[in-house]
Amino acid sequence: MPGTPDRERIRSLVHRYFDLHSRRDWAALSDMFAPEVTLIHPVYPKSIGRDAVGRFFNDYIPSRFSKYYEYAPNVIVEGNQAAAEWIFEVTRLDGQPATLTGMTVLEFDGERIKSIKIFTDTKQLEKPKP
Repeated sequence: MPGTPDRERIRSLVHRYFDLHSRRDWAALSDMFAPEVTLIHPVYPKSIGRDAVGRFFNDYIPSRFSKYYEYAPNVIVEGNQAAAEWIFEVTRLDGQPATLTGMTVLEFDGERIKSIKIFTDTKQLEKPKP
C-alpha cells in the first residue's frame, strides 16, 4: 500500500543514505550499515562488513571523483527492500564533469542497511577518451 508508515520509513532511510554519501559523512553513513552489510558493485570487489564496505565510500569513490553529488529521484519500496534510481553528478579527476546513472537495491534489517546492490552501465565508469 502506497504511503504506509513502513514504506515511508524505508524511503526516508534511502534518501538519508544518498544524502550522507553526497556529504561525505562517513561516520553517519557507516552507522546506517548492519555489522555484516554486503556491497555488490559491477567494478568493485564484493565487500562484507562495515569496514570493507566503508572503504568503497570513503576511499574508492573519492579516488575517482574530486566532487560528486548523488540523489535518487525515484524510489520503490517493497517489504524491507528499496530500489532507487540514482543520478550521480561528478567531477572526474581530470576536471571534466560527468553524469552517471544507475540503480541501487538496498535491503534493510530494521533501521540498518543489510545489503547494497549497485547496478550501472560500466561504460559510464571508464575514463573519457581524449
